[in-house]
Amino acid sequence: MGNKETGPAISTYHQQMIQRVIVVKPGVNFMVGRTKVVSTQARHTDPEAVGFRFEIPEVGAIGYTADTEYFEGIEEEYRGVRILIVSVMRPLGSPWTGHMTPKEAVRLVDAVKPEMAVATHFGMKMLFSGPSYEVKLIEEKTGVPTVAAFDGMKLRVGEQITVGRTDRNQQGLEEFLKRN
Repeated sequence: MGNKETGPAISTYHQQMIQRVIVVKPGVNFMVGRTKVVSTQARHTDPEAVGFRFEIPEVGAIGYTADTEYFEGIEEEYRGVRILIVSVMRPLGSPWTGHMTPKEAVRLVDAVKPEMAVATHFGMKMLFSGPSYEVKLIEEKTGVPTVAAFDGMKLRVGEQITVGRTDRNQQGLEEFLKRN
């Protein structure tokens, strides 16, 4: 529904087109088919920000921190997930309130110990620094396989977790930057 500062995340026009609107706040749980969705706490300049934990039968749990800074207790939201998708907007040495760098992501991933971590939501400083290079620290410090998300990325989750690419021909950021 939004607030005075940020407005609604889904426009009033689009809210009329969907089956139902669920206002999520930390701790709100709901079902989408057989998947349980748990809204988790996030700390960001947008006071409405939340993360998610998806509990999927036959797959296990997947966590998504959304845009947040590290805070004491965040690891409790994601304990037991197989995959932890972490917003790591800034490179090492460039902290910014409401966001994580690889240094903070190490603390979270080390405490949660998922089977795999995926870093995403890169800001321009991170992109110019090289996300794959930056997130190596997370894997080196935690022992958890960690990859930087990329355009067209696809995760297959079964007994093992594998990283692939979609079959769609999609322009990635590198191609966009070359052309513009």
